Parts: sequence; C-alpha cells; structure tokens
Amino acid sequence: MTPPPAARWAAVLSALAVAGCGLLPGSGPTVRLENMANTPAAVYVNGTWAGTYAGGASEDVYLGRFGQPPFIVTVDTPGGLVVAQLEITAADVEAGADVAGSLWGQAELPCGTIRLSYGQPAEPLPAVAFAELPACS
Repeated sequence: MTPPPAARWAAVLSALAVAGCGLLPGSGPTVRLENMANTPAAVYVNGTWAGTYAGGASEDVYLGRFGQPPFIVTVDTPGGLVVAQLEITAADVEAGADVAGSLWGQAELPCGTIRLSYGQPAEPLPAVAFAELPACS
C-alpha cells in the first residue's frame, strides 16, 4: 500500500528541516581553515576538539555537530598558542556565509599563515613553499 500524498510530503519536509538544522553529517554552517604554515593546527568549537590539520590543508569544519550558535571557533598551534578565533552568532548563521569576507581571523607566524573564515575570504592566500619557511616553535 502506498502512503497518501500528504504523508509523503510530510516525510520530505521533515528531511529538509533536519538537513537545514545541520543535524545530518556534513550539513549546516561551516568555517574554512587554511593552514599555510608548516605546523599542524588544531581547531576547537565551543571548547570541543574538531580536528587537527596538517600544514597545507584547506578544510571545511562543519559546525552543526556542535549544537546551536553561538559558535566560538579557535585555532591552536601544537604549543597551545591560540592564533585565530571567531565567534559565529545565530544572526551570522541566519544571514548565511555567502557574503565575501564576512568573518575571518588570520595569524601571520614565522612559519606561515593560518586563516579561519566564515564566508568567502576577501582574497586568497598566496601559494607557500613550505621548505623555505622556518620551523614553528
């Protein structure tokens, strides 16, 4: 027996609502980590570890798995130095990440650049020759 059309539409709308809330893996708001330094960078969201990314990595970090905004996103070096931090509010999430350069933080370290952004950054980071960078301490 086929479910009535109303039941099928209800199922479709429920799935869309769940996806829109960031409850599905890989859905919801993201921040972009660009680690153009020769050191790993650890990302934390609201104090919870979200991942560690090697030098040269450009990755999206999905925020939906960390609950509801506000999201405090930090990037730490292996020595525990916080090099970038963003606060993404509910209003930021509602506005969407389509605006160029909407929110970002960047650290210029002796061993390269680490940038964290919500929305499209205003300008791309330059290509990095990691062998030419000094070591981070």
